[in-house]
Amino acid sequence: MKQDSPLYPVLIQSIIDNMNLSNRDELIATMQQASQPNPQAQQMQMAMQQAQMEYQQSQTAAFNAQAAESQARAQKYAIDAQLAPEELEIEKINAITRNLKEGNEEDKEFERRLKIANSLLKEKEIEAKAQNDNDTNRNGEVPRTNQQGVQGSVRQIGLVGEPGQGFGGEG
Repeated sequence: MKQDSPLYPVLIQSIIDNMNLSNRDELIATMQQASQPNPQAQQMQMAMQQAQMEYQQSQTAAFNAQAAESQARAQKYAIDAQLAPEELEIEKINAITRNLKEGNEEDKEFERRLKIANSLLKEKEIEAKAQNDNDTNRNGEVPRTNQQGVQGSVRQIGLVGEPGQGFGGEG
């Protein structure tokens, strides 16, 4: 039997009780005194437990902070997804109104550009929707049209001039 077993001191005391020794009472008193906990060891153990509790509390606080950060990031992504169509609409308006001809033809030119931009946007949305329908691994992201593709298409058909050029790519 190992000495750290809880039965060990009981067994030793019963052996000493049954022995016919002259210093039996002295041995029993010494053994009882040895079994009393050391106050310094108790304080040390309590300090260790306190330190461990504080460490666990700090870890819990860190995990809670990470969870809050993740929730904030998820909210930001949700808001960004809601704002994407509005940003696309703003870019569409900017592309349509850029480099308009001055004079009487301005309204007609604006209407023409608006129709072309709307048809390009609808085409891109249809392509994106078809791609989403065919994609079986979809993970719930909000479909977005290709904004650069729309701007590039607008430039190709001559609605927006390159920097330094006149309307329709004319110099």
